[in-house]
Amino acid sequence: MLLQAAASISNWKIQFSSSIASQPAKIFQQQTPVKTMISTFQSNDQKFGRFFTKTARVPQNSLNEQDTIEKVKHFLNGTNGFHKDPQKAVELLKKLVDNGSTRAIIMYAGMIENGVGIQKADVELAGRYYKQASEKDKSPESSLMYLQFLERHHKQEELESYIKNIEGEGDGDRLFILGLFSLHKNELDKCDQYLKQSISKGNVKRLLFFGFGP
Repeated sequence: MLLQAAASISNWKIQFSSSIASQPAKIFQQQTPVKTMISTFQSNDQKFGRFFTKTARVPQNSLNEQDTIEKVKHFLNGTNGFHKDPQKAVELLKKLVDNGSTRAIIMYAGMIENGVGIQKADVELAGRYYKQASEKDKSPESSLMYLQFLERHHKQEELESYIKNIEGEGDGDRLFILGLFSLHKNELDKCDQYLKQSISKGNVKRLLFFGFGP
């Protein structure tokens, strides 16, 4: 059955470049996880939205991590009986960062990038934390966040270098993310290329899950 799925998607991929050019809106309107992930690229006007990303992987045994992150959110927003205190949010989050939580590292980077709970925004320091998260677990999610950061701040040389690293490692999941990233930039040939490479690495189930099946 998996082989049939692979063959079916491969057949769809042959037609991908021409069909996507005429129907880009259809892909962005689908109620699938693809829409959720691509919409993160369009959240720059919602300054704090990316702090609360649900894309980062959370280990099953991380109840304490989840509780702490919930408290951080309450301190940021002044909800659930908490007084609004961004500095306290930073203090709590830093403890998780020091313990190596990738999710916390990404949130912490976002707060530093926007100067929330600290004296002033520091783009360079934020970039180091985004990069740390992407190198720590090499997940598609942390890779996506770092790609977004580099594009947001026009760090073209670093962006190109990071993309080449992903290409060289040949991870199917992260190649899939490059496909979405290229789609966001309307680079349809590159999107086609990365998704084909992702399929060649056996990443068929993920493509089906994200709604790229026939």
